[in-house]
Amino acid sequence: MILRQKSLFRFFAFCAPILLSGCFEFGMSTSELCEKHPSLCTGLNNNDGQCRHQRTDLIWQRYDVMKEPTALHKFDELMLWQKYQKCIDLSAQIVTTKLKDRKRSRSEALIHSHNEIERLENELKRSSQPEVLFYFWGKGDQQAQQRFLELEGTRVMETPRLQLALATYYTHRDEKKTLRLLHHSLELYDGKKGKTRNHVIPEVIRSIATSYNRLGDTLHAYLWTQIAAQFKLGVAESRQLSMMFPMDDETREKLDNLAEDIADDIDDGEYKAIRLNVQQ
Repeated sequence: MILRQKSLFRFFAFCAPILLSGCFEFGMSTSELCEKHPSLCTGLNNNDGQCRHQRTDLIWQRYDVMKEPTALHKFDELMLWQKYQKCIDLSAQIVTTKLKDRKRSRSEALIHSHNEIERLENELKRSSQPEVLFYFWGKGDQQAQQRFLELEGTRVMETPRLQLALATYYTHRDEKKTLRLLHHSLELYDGKKGKTRNHVIPEVIRSIATSYNRLGDTLHAYLWTQIAAQFKLGVAESRQLSMMFPMDDETREKLDNLAEDIADDIDDGEYKAIRLNVQQ
């Protein structure tokens, strides 16, 4: 449950949820879209069952970029190119004698994905969008890191994902500030029925438990470990937790009940850090 900056960069690179147009627009299928705009599908392993979902998402995102070439749309395309590349790289290694043309198509698509990723990275180099800056920070760009950190406290940073990104910087530098950022990340989450990109929430919950544990705050560390259990995030068994977090039965029961309530609040998008008196 340790918040690692490098692993989070990979998380954003390959697991970041993308808001897509969907596979159909005005009754148009993906194949019809390719017929209407061939450039969107050129270089991909079309008519191949391998990487079909990644390819479809990518095609429709490229359509979004074609209609509205903003930095964020291009960044979403970049993320999908990387997901597609990861899939097609594995598929290109499949050895088959009966489907030589298909294997060649996958290999060509892999090369094409490298070229497209390089092109988009070059186009986004000057972007001031925080998601883009964090991406280049993860690739070792110190100037992007500085520009990202300068955005702290601004409205553009008020998303769960970007608050978690900020927390990666302060981990081990300022543990209490790390916790404030992580709790604020949960406060910004609009719940499982909302539209917020929410895949970072499990990482936030794990990281809060870890931070409290590093601070030696046994009660809060246990509480957030139990909240993680409510989200089925794979925590230790009850017997192990009793050894890790010694406390009387009455306190443990109160914390267990509180963990259930907080998990419900997070799910409903109603979490408030102040109720735990964690504001510093």
